[in-house]
Amino acid sequence: MSAAPGLLRRVWHALRGLVGAPGDGRADTGGVDVVVPVHDARADVERCLRSVLRHAAGDVRVVVVDDASRDAGLVAWLDDLAARENRVVLLRNPRNVGFVKSANRGMAAGPGRDVLLLNSDTEVPAGSLERLRAAAHHDARTGIVSPFTNDGTILSLPEWMVANPLPAGLDVAAFDALVAGTSARARPEIVTAHGFCMYLRRAVLDRVGLFDEAFGRGYGEENDLCERAKAAGFAIRACDDLFVWHRGSASFSGEVDALKTANLAVLGARHPRYHDDVQAFVRANPLGDAQESVRYQLARRERRRAPAMLFVLHADPFTDPRTTAVGGTELHVLDLLRALALPRAVVTWPGADGMHAAEIAHGALAGRVPHLFPRSEGGAATADERFALADPARERAFASLVEALDVGAAHLHHLAGWPARIWRVLAERGVPFAFTTHDYLSTCPSFYRLDLTTCRTCACLEGPASDAERCLAAFHDACGIAPAADPLARIRAQRTEHAALLAAAGAVVAPSEVARGIVARAFPDVAPRWHVIPHALPVTPATAARAPRAGDAVLRVALLGAPSAPWKGADLVLAAMRATRGTPLAWHVFGDAGAHGFPQRVAEALGDGTTHLQVHGRYVREEIVSLLQRAAIDVTLIASPWPETFSYTLSESWAAGVPAIVLDGGAPAARVRASGAGIVARDVAEVVAALEQLARDPALLDALAGAARAAAAHEPTLAENAARHRTAYGDALARLAPRATDPPWGARDRALFLAHRAALGVR
Repeated sequence: MSAAPGLLRRVWHALRGLVGAPGDGRADTGGVDVVVPVHDARADVERCLRSVLRHAAGDVRVVVVDDASRDAGLVAWLDDLAARENRVVLLRNPRNVGFVKSANRGMAAGPGRDVLLLNSDTEVPAGSLERLRAAAHHDARTGIVSPFTNDGTILSLPEWMVANPLPAGLDVAAFDALVAGTSARARPEIVTAHGFCMYLRRAVLDRVGLFDEAFGRGYGEENDLCERAKAAGFAIRACDDLFVWHRGSASFSGEVDALKTANLAVLGARHPRYHDDVQAFVRANPLGDAQESVRYQLARRERRRAPAMLFVLHADPFTDPRTTAVGGTELHVLDLLRALALPRAVVTWPGADGMHAAEIAHGALAGRVPHLFPRSEGGAATADERFALADPARERAFASLVEALDVGAAHLHHLAGWPARIWRVLAERGVPFAFTTHDYLSTCPSFYRLDLTTCRTCACLEGPASDAERCLAAFHDACGIAPAADPLARIRAQRTEHAALLAAAGAVVAPSEVARGIVARAFPDVAPRWHVIPHALPVTPATAARAPRAGDAVLRVALLGAPSAPWKGADLVLAAMRATRGTPLAWHVFGDAGAHGFPQRVAEALGDGTTHLQVHGRYVREEIVSLLQRAAIDVTLIASPWPETFSYTLSESWAAGVPAIVLDGGAPAARVRASGAGIVARDVAEVVAALEQLARDPALLDALAGAARAAAAHEPTLAENAARHRTAYGDALARLAPRATDPPWGARDRALFLAHRAALGVR
């Protein structure tokens, strides 16, 4: 973040309990009209006007423009308010004319006075008018200001560009105090003000006029006025030390979408650079400093209320799936965090520069607060560290992370990249933890249990010692790791450490009975507290049946995920392509198909310039149902040669109502056998036979598609998955309760501040 030093100054002041710097400029001594157009919505109107009158001081008039309200109770209430409150000026429109004309009438009612235009679905805190006035007089150029809010696109807090609820445990006044307490009062310039709350200096209105009534009943009129103000030399700024609550879109009710479409077109035609300027503003985000400050303080506040549950991963789960492959383990953890919505959760993963962590309150991933605990020994991580069993320096760093982030319970999801002994750090501190076997790292460093020289199940659990040695050597070579001096001893050491981990874990979770069985066989002398909890896929299954396939139609076969990888069965897929050249098939790839020389190998396998291949590229899960349906996919091929522990791609296929051909030996095969929603094949010959049978038998394909839809309807939901995890955690989550007294936070605050600074790239 380019403006991180400003953030650091504000956070550091907050940590030391200092008061922020005073506002720049001085408050104007002239009068202000608070203009509030209203139309029905009595509860909103009463809340808004009461908050304004409660906190307004000095030469302030409240100009209420009643736009022909139909609510007799509201009409009477406004009459009574105007009769007993001499600061209220009540104007009534004889007929309903909409927000723009009503606002203009109110703004024209006080020549020579500044205007605070306020939506009737807002609530203002104490001192709001004074802070807005100070921001508007930040300098001679400033003409219009808007404050932060919970629902105001670019001005939204704590999450940007979305509608937010108030943070748990905070009312409007308390959240406003937090925002003001972290503010540097920098008054950053913004691309446009927001109509929910706009303070306009009278000089602006005198120079450029009121709202253009061509915008009809409203939407976009404030953006047009801001563009005219900027053209006249005025600046638009954020009042960055104020929070005003906004219910959102109440002014226009169900008209919002139609108004947006029509008026944004008008706005773009009048101001051709407007939309580009908005996009540039969003990319640069000059408000990022202030947003980070607020999120940091919210996280700090939650630390005082409850210890955190720590989720340990092997990779960054927050990368963009459209540009970087994100694994099923990371996706599962993000789903779980959203669904559990714990008061405090921390996700941590190893990086080349140290241990990364993100604090998350109540499942709000977008509002996460980042930290980086840099490597104390210096230098970047090495490949050999990925599967280390012990590393005292990193174990000490992990202990520091646990202490600094006040971890009360943990869930170890994947230990690649971590020293396996970090579970002992938790045990030594009495921190209960769960463990999930997402793959087979607990049994062997070759966590897929795949011999990369043969693409067959490795011999680390059973089979000749020479096979196990060759398998581990191939795995180390593929990972760029120095070969083990004694491969069998290395495998035994891996199992010994993980046997102790499994015995100490409060719960051991497997996403399938297949995964549980394989791990259990590797540890016959350990009796873990097993919980088999299938993953949940956060997509809505297709409801309509696919169109019946004609007998002479081409069979459309899809490969999902990362089919170019050897551990996803690339060799088998290519063999099937070669063997079915004469069968009327069309191949579709959804996912990453560019690695391992896959495109060239496909061209050779098909032998016809890949005219029967269409590559759709990476996708996000929420799109896969529509993508498969638009491509009219008939069947998916899931050819992983290792015993997969679950298979999200199978769930995606079923969600689209598409059956699957799966290779025998893992959870996908068990799921297909249990549901009848596909075909299980033992080898490439049976895969080819299944493809040829489906190509000539539309009735069989239709039956399998029906079974796929039925299977999707019975898949667990995210809520069900989270509930079963809560049961697995048992009393571990009971520790995540509000504290009766605060722990000593001074040293931890400083440690977390330094970790936060490192995460933002400031040294």
